[in-house]
Amino acid sequence: MLKKSQVKKFAVVLFVAGMLLSVGIAAAYAGSTSVQNTVKRAVMGRTFDSTTPHKAICVDPKVLDDAIESLENHIYVGKDGLFHFWENIHAICRLYGIDPVIRDALINSLQVTNDKIAKGELLLEEVSFSNGKNVFGDEVVAPHNEDYLAPSLESKCGRNKDQTHWWGIKFWRDHSNSKEIAYDFIQISNGSAGCAAISVFFAQAELTAICALEAAYFRAFGADINYHNNHCGTVTKYTWVDVYSVNSQ
Repeated sequence: MLKKSQVKKFAVVLFVAGMLLSVGIAAAYAGSTSVQNTVKRAVMGRTFDSTTPHKAICVDPKVLDDAIESLENHIYVGKDGLFHFWENIHAICRLYGIDPVIRDALINSLQVTNDKIAKGELLLEEVSFSNGKNVFGDEVVAPHNEDYLAPSLESKCGRNKDQTHWWGIKFWRDHSNSKEIAYDFIQISNGSAGCAAISVFFAQAELTAICALEAAYFRAFGADINYHNNHCGTVTKYTWVDVYSVNSQ
């Protein structure tokens, strides 16, 4: 039989253990709720708008390309006529080792594309995948293709072309046009020019998306274009939300 003092000690131990267990369960539940809310916000994505001032960072072109190609294998069009991911996209991203910043940018960019389709600003058949084809398997002909910007006289090579993808826009610019765009971007960051300065280089939908970038981030964007503009121009992938990549043509 336990002595009175031993009973008290045993009761204290049980009380402390119970408290620790309760705290652990509460923390786990809070963490789970936080994760669920984060996932819900990311999947809903409806608060993200390509016209809302935002920041953007440059990422490695291959890293972004790999993430895009991996995720678009898990996209389908629902009965609502909008794009959806087949599986739990966060689990898929972990499987492919996709960086969380790129993951969130692509998930939310898909929702921006859906918003544009729902508003009639974009047609489903105008949205490209990595192979240049739409969800119906047809080649996507950009409304502003090679004829949008004629090759500049100063350019030895490079082309001017635009494509709309499920994640944002992709545009090619020859050497001279890339040089001018980079200069204007830096001027915008300095406050020496407004977005009207680049209006001759982009179609309206692209211009609206790019001009939503916070002014301070135009300097880095311009520097990235200058760096990759090796006489043949550049190709830029600009997601609707958060990230972009620049490469040489």
